[in-house]
Amino acid sequence: MVWHDPWHPLGPLIHRFPRGLVTVGIPLEAKLSVTIDVDGWNWPLITDIGHMEITEMLPPLAHTDAVSWHSTSGEFSIIDSYSLFQPPGPKVDWYVLLLGPFRIPRNCFILWLAIPRRLTMMDRSWWSGADRTCILCSRGEIESHDHMFFHCDFSRACLRILKSKVKFQVPIHGWQRTITWVARRWRGRHPWNASSRALFASLVYHIWMEHNRRRFGNESANSEHTARICLDQIRLTLLGAELRLDVNTSVLFRIWKILWHT
Repeated sequence: MVWHDPWHPLGPLIHRFPRGLVTVGIPLEAKLSVTIDVDGWNWPLITDIGHMEITEMLPPLAHTDAVSWHSTSGEFSIIDSYSLFQPPGPKVDWYVLLLGPFRIPRNCFILWLAIPRRLTMMDRSWWSGADRTCILCSRGEIESHDHMFFHCDFSRACLRILKSKVKFQVPIHGWQRTITWVARRWRGRHPWNASSRALFASLVYHIWMEHNRRRFGNESANSEHTARICLDQIRLTLLGAELRLDVNTSVLFRIWKILWHT
């Protein structure tokens, strides 16, 4: 289409020259072929100074038509095609919490849902007829991301145990402030930062699993059991990782009480 398609270097002409329909004299739904003949471009004479750019910047006509993709190479790729139909969203700083050599996929998946508050908590409006109080503690507060992570007595107790065992510290703010803090605090490839990210994801995952067991399975475990599961999971991950035998690894293993092998 002459006016709607982005064939011109200036983009769709209808956006740049909304009065062009009158001054140029080509109908709105006209196809580009009406401006081309065997000798090349065949545009009507444009006398309006404001619209002369149309014919002054016409692209050269190729001898044969060809199909090309919107990509850097001009060839088809799945990544470029996906980006064309699904433009990338804004970059977030918490993506680092889902990366690292010690990451565990199921933990990262639950954390990925929890960060934007996508876990199904009782503070959602459709739970208006049910008991909405937190099932993990007896404080009587409505179950929400801000409460469960980490104002809930159960999750706070887990944090205290992890702090005493491996010096794991997380400030107790609102959920989004906590995410911002840990994402900035534990950036980079340092083994301690990577293990802290993995432990944080493990803690969120197992708190959520304990919530589900109590909510749907009529089963329960105390905070000591949940914290021990988190510690054992990350300790086994560290044991199976290929780490450089340097000072950083030595300090990490000493904190986690892992025997150092040389």
